[in-house]
Amino acid sequence: MTNPNLVSLPIDAVLPTVRSALDNGNRCLLVAQPGAGKTTRVPLELIRLSDINQGRWLLLEPRRVAARLAATYMAEQLGQTVGETVGYRVRGEQRVSSATRLEVVTQGILTRMLQDDPLLDGIAGIIFDEFHERSLEADLGLALALDVQQDVREDLKLLVMSATLDVAALLGVLGENTTVIDCPGRAWPVTTHHRPPP
Repeated sequence: MTNPNLVSLPIDAVLPTVRSALDNGNRCLLVAQPGAGKTTRVPLELIRLSDINQGRWLLLEPRRVAARLAATYMAEQLGQTVGETVGYRVRGEQRVSSATRLEVVTQGILTRMLQDDPLLDGIAGIIFDEFHERSLEADLGLALALDVQQDVREDLKLLVMSATLDVAALLGVLGENTTVIDCPGRAWPVTTHHRPPP
């Protein structure tokens, strides 16, 4: 399902751990540096290994442009167009179909989905991306999703991803049974060159 010609990214090393954490539990916190591949590799891995009967995955992005771009990039990695396996839904625009298994949505859309269908029927899990970009809607979305999971949908998987988080504080919200995965970033060598003035 994924493109075998992809360049290796730091997140690739922890994908089996993320998968295992969500197979054996229902909450995971993933901390990885910017550029590690969180946004585009993790969701594709989750749908690649998920039973289609488990339902769709939602990927929460903080902005409409980010949602569109992430969906477009992931669809291209699958050799498809947006709206097939990977789609998106933002205010005023959606590209999804009955075949969509990963839906990239904005915070407002997630809140609306939770209001319209509090049980989130047909949803296997929610990925909260860029959670360090805290907002009222993202916090509300996580709180509502946790309520749904605790009260009626223990099978609902929740994955919170971020580059920089206060892990201890977030674990206070997510609970002790949350698996924490730290993906060390790749250190690129930096050299300084000085040029003489012209």
